Amino acid sequence: MLEDDGRFDIVGSGVILDSSGLIVTNHHVVSEAKRITVRLDDGREFKGEQVRSDESSDVAILRLANPPNPLAYSKIGDSDQLSVGDWVLSVGSPFNFEQTVSAGIISGKSRVLNEQGGRSEKKFSGQLLQTDAAINPGNSGGALVNLDGELIGINTAIATRSGSFSGVGFAIPSNRVKWITSELIQRGKVRRARIGLTADPLPQVIAEELKLPLRGGIFVSRVVKDLPADKAGILVGDVIIEVAGQKIRTKNDFSAVVEQLPIDQPHFFRLIRDGSTIDLELSPIEREDRK
Repeated sequence: MLEDDGRFDIVGSGVILDSSGLIVTNHHVVSEAKRITVRLDDGREFKGEQVRSDESSDVAILRLANPPNPLAYSKIGDSDQLSVGDWVLSVGSPFNFEQTVSAGIISGKSRVLNEQGGRSEKKFSGQLLQTDAAINPGNSGGALVNLDGELIGINTAIATRSGSFSGVGFAIPSNRVKWITSELIQRGKVRRARIGLTADPLPQVIAEELKLPLRGGIFVSRVVKDLPADKAGILVGDVIIEVAGQKIRTKNDFSAVVEQLPIDQPHFFRLIRDGSTIDLELSPIEREDRK
């Protein structure tokens, strides 16, 4: 955000996604901006416009006004292929030091920030990548790339007690970024799916009875009457092990997969009931916005 006297009041980072000048960054970088100036690595500056954002995932998109031609952009990689221990690079402008690169590894996957963790007291929706590549003020919205130079995450938060980087940073996985940006481009908002059930971690006694690992599915503890799960025949006590072809290990896995299911389209749910495997077809509905 550039103030009238020419000062940068808030400095963040962003990533150019295509030759038309589409940029992805964090919601918290642009949400209160009155004017956005985008500075490229060669020093050229452009006005940022057409801002659309999703607060709960902390993702925003905007476009360069009159982008140059040709315009270099980042290739998006597949964040699902990452393994813990893979080397990554964090790119951004920490403390206004532009085009800073720090190195680290993927420290963890499928992280969920609670109210006490991360950049603020706000709870982020969705699963995040954890990295020890340095993320500091000004890195927000910047790229986390693999050693092939592919974008595999957007830096978004840190966990800290001191307020400074403590070796625990978080990035939004690139596959989630692709889904969110697609929704923002096509609809101006992010539609999230709802099926109408409450999922709990798989109890150890049930896992042993079904000969499943503890992280081998989720336990259905509540089904809401007349919503898609109820209409499809899912019952309390069922153990869901697969959704739309994706294996379900934990409650967080289940929430992340269901959230991104295309609305009003049928999807197969595989579950175990009374020791037998059952396949059901279910069409999710759109979740109402939470105020």
